[in-house]
Amino acid sequence: MSGTKAKILCLVRMGRKQKCADWLFDKQFLSRVTCVVSSYQPLDFAVPQDEAVIRHDCAGGKWQGIFDFFAKNPDCLEEYDYFFFPDDDIETTAQAVLEFFCIVTENKLELAQPALKADSYFSHIITLARSDSVLRSTNFVELMIPLMTCSVLRQALPLFENTVYGWGLDRLWSSFAKNSQTGVAIVDAVPVGHYRPLAGKNEATEAAQHARSIMYAELNGFKAKFGRDLPRPAMFSVRLKSGKILRAGVFLVLWNCMEIFRLPSDHFPKKKTLYRSLRWAWREVSPRRAIPLKDI
Repeated sequence: MSGTKAKILCLVRMGRKQKCADWLFDKQFLSRVTCVVSSYQPLDFAVPQDEAVIRHDCAGGKWQGIFDFFAKNPDCLEEYDYFFFPDDDIETTAQAVLEFFCIVTENKLELAQPALKADSYFSHIITLARSDSVLRSTNFVELMIPLMTCSVLRQALPLFENTVYGWGLDRLWSSFAKNSQTGVAIVDAVPVGHYRPLAGKNEATEAAQHARSIMYAELNGFKAKFGRDLPRPAMFSVRLKSGKILRAGVFLVLWNCMEIFRLPSDHFPKKKTLYRSLRWAWREVSPRRAIPLKDI
């Protein structure tokens, strides 16, 4: 990659309710990235006829479809430097995603994601954008929008087979980075939007309950396979917009506390107070044990 632009393949598992077509099929984006449209159901719109667009059809979950694509196209693992797997309900612009790619390559990140805009639906507080940060070194990149190097993908790919939702994958794959302390990050400088309510939130429906049972079965399967509790999301350092770097310690905890406290409260499970913000900030900097969001 030295001296040249990294080659990037973006694969999106796409359905009829997608929200990503505007940026995904932008001419500027397609001039820089190869895009795989991997449909899990018949689409009700025309996919652009462009040499940078590859069609792939596969029923099933996100990770099953990604595994199927590379099983049928193994040469792609040799051809590209980075692989980007956003959900089809990510709302952003082509320029923002290309800027994200630049930050990733400039910082030689091996596994990364753009942060979520503060008003997004979210699963993990750590993924919400911190307003004063460029990027945060973490042990966690979410299933929703990961970008990874070929090396990380090769190690993770066998875990995708027969995996529908992938719960637990995002707590494992940071260990596949050569430098798990500085090579894994959440990029705050170019946050993206996620405004579709999370799968399984409406537990009153039979379908949602079934989906949730699969999620927990996959999570427990990864725990059993790797013989340990999966680490909870945590950050090691933050690069501020001023250029200063805060590393693990009291200043990072206090900074994180104030950033969390300033976040909108719309999608938090409980009323957000300064005390709860401090507790969560401490736990994000001290990854000792898994503590579910509902317990905060």
